[in-house]
Amino acid sequence: MLAGGDVPVTRIAYDVGYGSLSAFNAAFRDLTGMTPTTYRASFRDSSRGLH
Repeated sequence: MLAGGDVPVTRIAYDVGYGSLSAFNAAFRDLTGMTPTTYRASFRDSSRGLH
């Protein structure tokens, strides 16, 4: 959902069962080492040849 679309991160957080954006961000950062927004940007940058 983050890599392939423009769905707001808040919507994704609620859709996958988190009660708050901050809880989702913290869990995502713990698992990946980056925020959801940074993760999404990495796909956009790589598609433009910037990554």
